[in-house]
Amino acid sequence: MLENNEDLGYCFPKEGVNAFYDAFCVPTCSKNKRGAEAFINFMHEPQVAFENCEFIYYRSPNTEVEQDEESSLYGSEVVYPTEELKTQYFKNLPQNIIELQNNLWTQVKSGKLSDENAQQDKKIYTECAVIGGVIVVVIIAKAISNAKKKKEQDLSDLYEH
Repeated sequence: MLENNEDLGYCFPKEGVNAFYDAFCVPTCSKNKRGAEAFINFMHEPQVAFENCEFIYYRSPNTEVEQDEESSLYGSEVVYPTEELKTQYFKNLPQNIIELQNNLWTQVKSGKLSDENAQQDKKIYTECAVIGGVIVVVIIAKAISNAKKKKEQDLSDLYEH
C-alpha cells in the first residue's frame, strides 16, 4: 500500500489490539500425519519461510526471516513493532457456546428458524396484528364519532338560524 500512497500511516489503539497466531495444524483425523509434519518443517526452513513471507507479505514467525535485511518487511514498524503493545489473546469459547453459535449460523444460512423460534415469531406477529387491529378499530370509531358530532353540530347550527 505504501508503494501506492506513501502518505499512509498506521497506529495501534491505546486500548490495545488482539494478539493472534496463524498456524499450520495437523487435524487429529489426518491420514498422513508424517507428511503434514514434513510440510510444516519445510515451510519453516529459512529460505522457504523467507519466500513465503515475501509472497504473502505477512509477518513470519521465523526469526531468521525477521532479521533478514533483504526482506521487504525488514524494520517495518507495522509488521514488527518495537514498542511494547497492549495485547489481548482471544481464547476458545466453551463447547456449548460454539455449538449454539454454529446452530444459529446454520439457521441464518438456511433461512430456517427452529420450531421454538418459529413459534415465538408467530406469537409476536399475532400480538402485533391484534394490537394493530385494535388501533385501526379505535381510529375508525373515533372518525365515525367525530363525523356524527360534526353532523349534529351542523344540524344544530341550521336550526338556530
